[in-house]
Amino acid sequence: MAGTPLPPFKLERFFAKHEFNAPYLACCSDCQPLTMSQVLAHANEEDRARWEGLQLGYTETQGLPALRRAVAARYHTRVDADHLAVLAPEEGVYLAMHALLSPGDHIVVTYPGYQSLYAIAESMGCRVSRWQVEGAPGGGPGVAFNVTALKSLVTPGTKMLVVNFPHNPTGTTLSLPD
Repeated sequence: MAGTPLPPFKLERFFAKHEFNAPYLACCSDCQPLTMSQVLAHANEEDRARWEGLQLGYTETQGLPALRRAVAARYHTRVDADHLAVLAPEEGVYLAMHALLSPGDHIVVTYPGYQSLYAIAESMGCRVSRWQVEGAPGGGPGVAFNVTALKSLVTPGTKMLVVNFPHNPTGTTLSLPD
């Protein structure tokens, strides 16, 4: 795979250094954690028994079959549990970009955003246009992504549009008409 090495992911390096040492976390992008007791209070008997008998170790490379079936059942499409790959988002972004993009391809990405969403494509020699967050329409509170601005960034040669909604780090979403 041609390209330059990926730059250090500054946000990840920052989190590695400070996230679990700071006395207060004022800007989490994840939900507040639950204890396992709180999670299991919502489980049925079968799931509770599976948890109580859980052995930690490697699982099948495609992921736990019961989890793949549950994920496939959650989406009312033609997704089959045997065709479902369970992976962390970071690896998914990397694999998708390396499978679909070539040096010189053009992509548009929401920005600011998680560094891998643009840095992987840049490291491959792709041209990256950033769809910048703007102040809310009419000067109101918050921020927004202007769909008209997006349309000006997308060209007939654009190979990929990378969006992240609800947007991280702003929490912004698009309206249904947008």
